[in-house]
Amino acid sequence: MSYVSITSATKTAAVKHYWQTGNLQGTAAKFGVSRNAIYQWVRIAEHNLEQAFAASTPGKRTATLAEQNAKLQAQLNDVLHVYHSISQSRPPVPSLACCPRCQGTTLLRNGRVRTKRDGLLQRLWCRACNVSVYVDVKKTL
Repeated sequence: MSYVSITSATKTAAVKHYWQTGNLQGTAAKFGVSRNAIYQWVRIAEHNLEQAFAASTPGKRTATLAEQNAKLQAQLNDVLHVYHSISQSRPPVPSLACCPRCQGTTLLRNGRVRTKRDGLLQRLWCRACNVSVYVDVKKTL
């Protein structure tokens, strides 16, 4: 007895028909094959389905390498842009005091004065309005 070749489409249709009806003998009669052949095709189909679903994990899709590279490159460009904008701007000059008359911060040191009441004071001179301003001298280590 020679073997009859059966296409994969026919095998797939037979397995689907068996899963729909649950009738093994009716499926074997409809497709003209033995019940053992249907059992074997169902076993192969279920095994391959398990492998197909085991490989795919539920949840968020993982990003491809190209997407990760593009995202990291965009972040790097943002950081470099901020770095360059900060490095090109002049840092603010901390001022110890401002002039009470003109609110200017261009004060020059003009010596120290020791007083009995306040102790040691730094005398500052305003360039804009020619006023002397006195500030406490704080000792640092």
